[in-house]
Amino acid sequence: MSDSVQGLLGFALVAGLFVLYWRERRQRRRAAAGESGSVPPLAPVEPATPARVEGEEAVGPSPTHRSPNLGFPILMCFLLFLTAGHRHDGWGYLWQGLYLVVMAVAAYSTLSPKEYELERGRNPARTRGGHIVVMAVPYVLFPAAGWAMVVVAGWNAGALVPALPWVPLVLGSMLAGLLERLQRRRRGPT
Repeated sequence: MSDSVQGLLGFALVAGLFVLYWRERRQRRRAAAGESGSVPPLAPVEPATPARVEGEEAVGPSPTHRSPNLGFPILMCFLLFLTAGHRHDGWGYLWQGLYLVVMAVAAYSTLSPKEYELERGRNPARTRGGHIVVMAVPYVLFPAAGWAMVVVAGWNAGALVPALPWVPLVLGSMLAGLLERLQRRRRGPT
């Protein structure tokens, strides 16, 4: 397959994802405003939190866990690899432009008061500064550093930099799963 066809398919995929996201947000806004013809939003489902048991005593519900957005670093690394691979033609500028648009959306979401209030609804203990640090480091700082390494410095391996904040999360969750499995094996069947 030629580079042009690959580039067009990649662009169509990214454009389709943006259109899908936009339509979903528009549908939610219409449903919230109560406009006719809109699909009613799904009722939020309370997560099932079984009681943790130490010995025979129930200690209370386990804390809710939020999974990291693993699609973001994959998209950012993919766009940086495309930018590096098409460094001296028009496709490189297209991929770089898409990359910068996604970074701008991430920066806006990080600094948006509306997004902060939504996060406060999920986690009332979250402060504004904590929200900015938690969101800006993996979604803005590391992608900006990766872009600078690939585009400014010309170091193609910098395309992996946006994924660095997620590496400890993935390794930690794998380790936690392994430790939980080992503990279950020691306790035996229940």
